[in-house]
Amino acid sequence: MARISVRFAQAHTLRHTAVTHLVQAGVDLPTVQRISGHKTLSMVARYAHQSGSHIEAAMERLEGRVSGTQPANVHKLKPKNSA
Repeated sequence: MARISVRFAQAHTLRHTAVTHLVQAGVDLPTVQRISGHKTLSMVARYAHQSGSHIEAAMERLEGRVSGTQPANVHKLKPKNSA
């Protein structure tokens, strides 16, 4: 059986956690990919653990866009000023 170092396991867990938090905060996958250093979007998707409530919120946002009414609890990401 191969041995995995504790340091690797901790870094790996932190990476999973960071990617999940970024996605759940509404950061788009290409941006998460650049932050995390993943080579493919499919790997980002593998790391981004989605909860049922997160998926439900995404569907509510889609419904709001289609119907023309955004739910009050949707926060849009604002780019940082480059100045």
